[in-house]
This record gives sequence, structure tokens and C-alpha cells, in this order.
Amino acid sequence: MTAIVGWLCKDGVVIGSDSAITFTAGTQFTIGQIGEKISIIQGRVIVAGSGEVGFEQRFCDIVKTAYDGGLFTKNNINVGRKLSELLNKDLASTLAKRDRFCALLAYASGSEFHLCEFGLLDFQPEWKNSQMNFASIGCGQTITDPFLGFMKRIFWNDNEQPTVAQAKFITYWALSHVCELSPGLIKAPIHIAQLSKDSTGHFVATEVGAAELEEHAAVMKDAMNHVAKFKDQMTGKSAETIPSMGTI
Repeated sequence: MTAIVGWLCKDGVVIGSDSAITFTAGTQFTIGQIGEKISIIQGRVIVAGSGEVGFEQRFCDIVKTAYDGGLFTKNNINVGRKLSELLNKDLASTLAKRDRFCALLAYASGSEFHLCEFGLLDFQPEWKNSQMNFASIGCGQTITDPFLGFMKRIFWNDNEQPTVAQAKFITYWALSHVCELSPGLIKAPIHIAQLSKDSTGHFVATEVGAAELEEHAAVMKDAMNHVAKFKDQMTGKSAETIPSMGTI
């Protein structure tokens, strides 16, 4: 089972996931394992999928081949259309059903960067924009979507986008939230990758390190404690001084 979150930011893209991998015998769950669900292709593209592991392996191979063949230098619409076509043809070649895999894709084309969602039913591409700037997929979506919508309502206006730094924090918080509330099928550790400019001005895809994730966990705890202190105000008690959470 899976929870995957993506944000289109002012300065790049963020994608995060849980780590639960479920083994099955037909439709019967057998065991759970821990593994990474985010793939970085050629240091430039981020792929995260929900559904059949074999389908994700096939899609990552398609993305790598397409990247090496220059697809990502072409028109943005052509990138999504071609990848959808290629995976659908690949699945049809083995008589596989199409409604068992969906994905988020982060990539740059020239000076522009994109977050594209490929839908579960037919793997058709949908690009996020300034108004619709986040996405979540997987069985945890019923928990992550409301949480992300709530965070957007609190922190950003309808047309405002977060920075990569802000989105990493909210992504960590959303995934921590779903890992806590899901009935045992979505599990930590949390993995996050970002597409952002390096020191040379080129967009690169990198995985967020363990030390930074620990910082997000600490800030999340401070934020939750901050909100909890409103209970004292509601009951007429004086709230304690709230410590600074730093700059995100």
C-alpha cells in the first residue's frame, strides 16, 4: 500500500512517499516489507508510482529510455502524451490491465519545471499548475488530500505556491500524518526527493538526506505543540511562550 505526495513549487518540485511494500498471493496479502518508492532517473527526473511494482519498473525503464532519446527536450505536452502512450503499449503487449498503476513525474524542460500526474484508470497525464499545485496518489489519498488542502488553506492563497523548502516540510508532515492514521498498510520511513536548481543553475533531482528529514520531524513536533497550546487559551489559561520554529 502506498501514500505519495507531490508539490509544484515556485522554485522546483517536491515528491515524497512512505516505504511500505506489500507482498500478495493473488488478492491475498502475505507480508509487508520496507523499500524505497521514489526513483531518480539520470539525476534529472523523479518518478514515484503506486500499484504493481512490476509496472513501476517498466515505467522507470520507459522514462530512462525516453530521457536518453531526448524526449524531455521537447514540448511539455508531448512529454506526458508520449510517456502515456509508451506505457499503455507496453502493458498491452503482455495483456496487463491498465487500472493497476498510477504515478507522479517531476522533470525540467529547459528553464521550466513540471509536476505531472498519470491517472489510475487510464494513465492519462495531468499537469499541476499554480492553482492546482499539489497531488497525492495511493491508498492513503483519502487522508493526504484533505490534509494537503488544509495546509494550503492555512499557508497559501489559491494562486500562491510554496517554495521547495516549505513543500518538503508539509510533505513530511502529511506523510507522517497518514503513516500514523492508516490501518497498518502505510509505513515509515519517509522518503522525499526534490527537483531544484544546483549551483550552476541547472535543475537536478536529488534525494533529501536523513539529517534534513530529522529536522523536519523536529519542526513538525514544535508546530503540533504550538497548535496544542490553543487549548489553554480556550479554557482561559495563559499559554506558555511558544519557542521559535526557525525559518522554513
